[in-house]
Amino acid sequence: MFTKVKAEVKDYQNHLTAITKAGQDLGNHAQTLTNELANLIQVIAEINHDLELFNFRNQAHLDRINHILEKYHQS
Repeated sequence: MFTKVKAEVKDYQNHLTAITKAGQDLGNHAQTLTNELANLIQVIAEINHDLELFNFRNQAHLDRINHILEKYHQS
């Protein structure tokens, strides 16, 4: 009887160890995903900044073209 209980306790400990390891693995994966998401957010922010500059420059060109067209139509 004692041997059976001892074996069941050992089996239970092994299961807890496996569950703990699985939890640690999940935590590590979650941290990796968090880091990758932070990197992706940084890349998106850089792309957004580049697009804002591109739009600003395009607007300046459009304003210049409109100014030239207005002068042309007035003459």
